[in-house]
Amino acid sequence: MLIYSQTHTKMKTKVFFLVALMGLTSSIATQAQQKSPTPKTPPTGSKASANVAKPKQVLISYYDSESGLYGFKDSISDKVVVKAKYTYVNPFSGGLAAVNIGGEMADNYDNSETYYIGGKWGFINPKGIVVVPLKYDEVYDFSGGMAAVNIGGTVEYDDYNEESFFSGGKWGFINSAGLVVIPVKYDEVRSFSEGYANVVLGGKAGCVGKAGQTVIPIKYSGISTVNKGTAIVWNTDSTYTSKFGLVNTKGMAITPLAFDEMDYAEDGVYKAKKDELWGLINSAGKIIVPFKYSNINTSCGYFIVEADGLEGLLDKTGKEIYPPVNKYITRFDEDGFMIIQKDKDHFFDFHKSGLKFDQKNTFEGDVARVVLNGKYGLINKKAQFILPYKYDKIGYFNDTLAIVTLNGKKGYISISGKELIPCIYDNIGLFENKCVWVKLGTKSGYISAHGREIIPVKYDECYDNYKGLDIQKVKLNEKYGIVNKNLGANYELIPPKFDFIFDYGGDLLKSNIGGVKNSEGYIDGGKWGIIDKQSGLEVIAPKYDYIWDYTDGLALVIVDGIYNPVKKSYTSGKYGFINPKGVEVIPTQFDIANPFKDGVANVKLNDVSYKINVNGEKVY
Repeated sequence: MLIYSQTHTKMKTKVFFLVALMGLTSSIATQAQQKSPTPKTPPTGSKASANVAKPKQVLISYYDSESGLYGFKDSISDKVVVKAKYTYVNPFSGGLAAVNIGGEMADNYDNSETYYIGGKWGFINPKGIVVVPLKYDEVYDFSGGMAAVNIGGTVEYDDYNEESFFSGGKWGFINSAGLVVIPVKYDEVRSFSEGYANVVLGGKAGCVGKAGQTVIPIKYSGISTVNKGTAIVWNTDSTYTSKFGLVNTKGMAITPLAFDEMDYAEDGVYKAKKDELWGLINSAGKIIVPFKYSNINTSCGYFIVEADGLEGLLDKTGKEIYPPVNKYITRFDEDGFMIIQKDKDHFFDFHKSGLKFDQKNTFEGDVARVVLNGKYGLINKKAQFILPYKYDKIGYFNDTLAIVTLNGKKGYISISGKELIPCIYDNIGLFENKCVWVKLGTKSGYISAHGREIIPVKYDECYDNYKGLDIQKVKLNEKYGIVNKNLGANYELIPPKFDFIFDYGGDLLKSNIGGVKNSEGYIDGGKWGIIDKQSGLEVIAPKYDYIWDYTDGLALVIVDGIYNPVKKSYTSGKYGFINPKGVEVIPTQFDIANPFKDGVANVKLNDVSYKINVNGEKVY
């Protein structure tokens, strides 16, 4: 191909001219697209998705299975606007749709693609009126008010590539009124872009304007698409060696054809290769980056350059932001951020706005934590600061709140960057039920999101809530009590007075006063009581020598007993049974007793052993 040809909607077009493009770069080859084949099922358009308030009304093609022809329907009402009478139709473009009569389907050798070939092409308007007579052998869709048309071309078959293609004939351009404004005389053309169209005539490529005037002489082996008034051109010699340069749409050479490869980068800047090294040239032909890099890639107006296997970053003027000393540089992501890997252990971040970060964390919603010179701040996805660099640490956001650290002290901020709790605490927990645990010095308590004390910061320890409940254990001066942080000034349900509080299971806790933990972790001595988990209030004040677990709804208790740590049992004392409400339903009268099992308990009274039921009645 001598020019970068447009993507077409019906049949691949090939024109066999010079073979001097063997040495083109892969990037140029990629851009030199051929016209794409069209599947046998035409595009049908798509109705607006459900989340769009008002769907756009357009004409979409439809297939009439009885006649085997195509027409157009209204996308909203589904009513037929143009009856099915065409062999094939293209979607509307520029207010007109290309239609075909007399064409037929043809399959590739392996039936992988089906084409509509032959017949005559013209254009209709949305009312179905033929605006351009159906007399052309091939047409392009309208672009910039102009459409390329062909007369005399035919479909051929490429045995080497095993595919069909459109070839031959002459090309010109018509306007939307159907008038030929550029004579049908060219061997190949590309659709108009920026008011210019590339053409091929007699094996040479150039560029014409909308009036048909030659703006870039038709004398080159190949030409790229015009971009902001400038195009890449090249000539290829008999050894298949190509040399590239720049020309403008006034036909003036901006650079000589002196480069081994060339490609458009962006913002009026071109990549060029000379003596195996790449540099950058602007649209005025000035070398803005010398030819010293083994590779140059473009991303969001910046240039990622490579030298000696390492990568660097240049801005759009060619100024070096980071020298090529980095192991790897990613392209900018959808939010405009890139990661620069200096070595295996060091990474830093850069935004297309020019902001540099020692670290940018993953966005949490629309906010990301960033670090520079050891200080943390917050930015949004536009790289605008929500919170300037201030804190020594910003933790992950839990919903919309995050723990921050400053000068060794901790506080809280919101996701909007507002400081809710100043950094005055030595430690701080996660918010639960609109309050948070804090530690100041050796003392702990709870505060609200506005820093108001809910449970005064006076306890040695504040333990976690009992699962699913509002109460929790606190410790002060080696004594334990119960608090509820939802009760305001009445938070302290039981002041710290117990030596131990244990989870008893179910809705109860066991309390102890006077006991001592032995080497095995058990409590010897003292008196035991019961606390209700739901209310946090005492059911039984500590008065029993021990309370066993509840079985069959009753718990064995003992009073006036003496514990033998060697035998791990009690001597003397009296046994009885209490219910979960702390009521002694079976008095402490037995010399020996065992917990209930299957509704009965073994007891001994006055040297007589027998069994009782849960009502205290002797059963046998």
